Amino acid sequence: MFFKKDEYLHEYKKSADWTESFSINIVDKKNRIFGFADIEYLFNKRQVEFSYNFIIHDETYKHNNIIPYNGKFEEKSITDKKLAYVISVPQESFQLNLKERGLTGGLKLSALFPAYVFPTSMPAGEEEQIVEDITLWNRYVQRCRINGSFALKTAAKKDKKVRVECFGQREHQWGFRLKDRIISHSNIAVQFRDMLMNLTYIEFDKVVYANGIISRKSGNIPIQNVECELISYDRKKNEIGSSEFSFTDAHDEVDLIVSKKIHSIQMPVPKNRNKKFIRFRNFSDFTIVGTNKKGAGMEEHYISIDRLGKF
Repeated sequence: MFFKKDEYLHEYKKSADWTESFSINIVDKKNRIFGFADIEYLFNKRQVEFSYNFIIHDETYKHNNIIPYNGKFEEKSITDKKLAYVISVPQESFQLNLKERGLTGGLKLSALFPAYVFPTSMPAGEEEQIVEDITLWNRYVQRCRINGSFALKTAAKKDKKVRVECFGQREHQWGFRLKDRIISHSNIAVQFRDMLMNLTYIEFDKVVYANGIISRKSGNIPIQNVECELISYDRKKNEIGSSEFSFTDAHDEVDLIVSKKIHSIQMPVPKNRNKKFIRFRNFSDFTIVGTNKKGAGMEEHYISIDRLGKF
């Protein structure tokens, strides 16, 4: 079940592995605007991390900041004064406001389809401790219509205004992230003309957690199985160029979705995994092979170098 109170913060466990986050990603190919914004609560450190990265007309605008957590749970506006996520009407309407010297403006997110709450349990017979942890890992996503504008100061020091009109995804999750037990973690959010597809694939030391959703106006169709077929990493360019994932939906229909990079953004990894793991967020073109259905979206891959070598 998805309640209005779930739009806000939840009671947390005193663990370094327990976090809560709000994320938004948008792809506006027509206007050449690609971006994401994250707010992550690190409760064990009593901190909140704010970050965004927008690529607008091939120029990059980014922000990262950490502030103390104020201990409040039901704030409608979550902000560090540079990035603000506003819950205007729970489950229906939201705002993303940015205020930096190089990038100012705001986006309105209007819910298009009902949010999808991912299952919080592992398949029967899996490792007990993983099952227990995943049960406390809650997550939902929602397709939104995005409208707004930005005022830019370009690298050439020229002022520019751009409109944003596209689809996007908002995501909220809380619980144990199991960061030190993950070998590979991929998350894909693709906007098609008439639907959102979201795929998750995670390899732990012994088991796999994988699922997804096809969200349409007519309803949400769960994806019951996801397999990672390929992640193509170019060491010379230091970027992920493409990926391939097979999936099986609730109607037992099997297909393959492939991606091709538009922009690749290197993301930080934990210090204890530096040089052992890579992490990238790509804005990519996607094709569902069986139907030749095409879309665009964001994919994130956090994977060990050893695991990459097995493709």
